[in-house]
Amino acid sequence: MLTRTRKAYHADCQARGEEPDPELFTNPTSHDLRHEAISRMADRTGWDPNRLSQFSGHRSLSSLKRYVHNSRQLLIDELRSIGDR
Repeated sequence: MLTRTRKAYHADCQARGEEPDPELFTNPTSHDLRHEAISRMADRTGWDPNRLSQFSGHRSLSSLKRYVHNSRQLLIDELRSIGDR
């Protein structure tokens, strides 16, 4: 699983034209994996925070916000789509 995660991370970095962090995914904890999974789920599904917290098991939105970090490109694309309306 770690090898697959590392490959996916490097592919994502390459697609964004960014240099991957060599220290990332060298010794991940369950916290790291949960953080990554929830952030990816948020990016890919577009779920609102309430639905995402049901999926992740977070009881409060403030706790969920510590885990979810949407990709910059997703936020940029959303802002551009608002301007196109």
